[in-house]
Amino acid sequence: MQGNTIIFTCALLLWIVPKPMMAFIFFRSLLMTNLQNPEYYLFSRWGHTGINGQCKLEGPFEGGEKEVESYFARAFESKTGVEWKHAVRGAPPEAEKYEFLQSIPKSEDTAIWFYYLKNDPVGKSDGWYEYDEDNAALVEELQGQYMASDYAGRLSTRFVHSSSSGFTYKINLSSMTQQNTRTGKTRPIQ
Repeated sequence: MQGNTIIFTCALLLWIVPKPMMAFIFFRSLLMTNLQNPEYYLFSRWGHTGINGQCKLEGPFEGGEKEVESYFARAFESKTGVEWKHAVRGAPPEAEKYEFLQSIPKSEDTAIWFYYLKNDPVGKSDGWYEYDEDNAALVEELQGQYMASDYAGRLSTRFVHSSSSGFTYKINLSSMTQQNTRTGKTRPIQ
């Protein structure tokens, strides 16, 4: 689909507290059209935060923009409990429903995030180590959402899976730490 235009995007977050740790599940939708040949599509991606998750492309919608918007609005309301036309980005979520997150503009600059390593079991020197590019971009997005929410506590802790190390980390943006969910080791981040 070359020549696509994104009409709107939506990022949702569900905070659940299963045992033994809390988890966040994301749901993202993009309503797209191909301006060269007016067809409308809905792209959705979902899964636990910190991973790519699953995705689905639906369309083209024969009823055009009105049909795809109606379809999206029904899905949005089922996830958030709020009608699309009354949705407010960043508003606290209803109980056991997804939160409609603030839109965070993508920076042209790649953020650099670091973790502090001390007493490494495999012998690395103590010091600050750079996150890999994908995880740095993800943590930067999480930080942007946290800041845009006026530092709402509900968005201060999120999870990131590092494909390079194979570990999942609980990122706490209020204390600026990461905790390995398998080992429990906590390190400062910046």
